[in-house]
Amino acid sequence: MTEKEDEKELRTFLNIRYVKTPDKIRRGFCSFRVICKDGFSMSVQGSNSAYSNPRSSYVKDFNYTEVEIGFPSEVDPLIVPFEEDPLEHSSCVFPYVPFSVVLKVVKKHGGFDAKASYAQINNNSDKDTPKGPEDKGPWMDLGVQDVLKF
Repeated sequence: MTEKEDEKELRTFLNIRYVKTPDKIRRGFCSFRVICKDGFSMSVQGSNSAYSNPRSSYVKDFNYTEVEIGFPSEVDPLIVPFEEDPLEHSSCVFPYVPFSVVLKVVKKHGGFDAKASYAQINNNSDKDTPKGPEDKGPWMDLGVQDVLKF
């Protein structure tokens, strides 16, 4: 795959969102964790409630220039300059990380593991989490169709 194809595949995955309503009042759109081929994983978010640019939940094809990274499985030196709290690395939020840095982190960790990343959606037993694009439960599929083909 070319770098452009890798980027498109990652953005397609991140565009699958679910609705998170922790307090039954606020609604937030969340992307699933990005899992890399070496096992590294991280939350990558873009929305009106995330540290992202633009700050909108409805960005076509997940075309954010900056995103929020959270709770990486390990601290990667590439994201350290963006950390919000230097004392809490793995439970830290990394605001306004350029998407180009996300791509470098993913590449450094062997690339995007699409099969493992999509499996977390299919295997999640939480009733508020989608089982795939055909599941129109209490979440939103923002224009992604037939992405679970490997």
